[in-house]
Amino acid sequence: MTRSVCESDMLPAVRRLFPASRFTRHTEVPLASKWIDFCALPRDDEELPVAVEMKVEKWRRALWQAITYRQVFALAYVAIWYESAHRVNRDLFGMAGVGLIRVTKSGAEIILEATPSPHYTLERMQSLMNWPDGGPRRG
Repeated sequence: MTRSVCESDMLPAVRRLFPASRFTRHTEVPLASKWIDFCALPRDDEELPVAVEMKVEKWRRALWQAITYRQVFALAYVAIWYESAHRVNRDLFGMAGVGLIRVTKSGAEIILEATPSPHYTLERMQSLMNWPDGGPRRG
């Protein structure tokens, strides 16, 4: 295991999956007593809001956090360092509706798509989040 890698090293690769031309991107956004590592809010109605929890190896903890994010966001992902990705129980992720992103030294790829949360509404997200810039607005 590469101990020199940390979650912040993974951020640039994850951000590239959600281009600024299509999303406004935020890091370390507060949600209750937690902090969402990364979220991407769509610039139009064609995309859905995404929350991403990043971990180098502790995928179970990340899955638990991402399940919480599904209460507010339409899509939730866990980004995991490639050296730990083979340990992840994809069946658990699939049952939870949480997607999986594998991060390498050269980039990131979605290896399991998230399913839309039945709890998500824009109004719910606006009411529960403490956005630094006021958060998402429709149209």
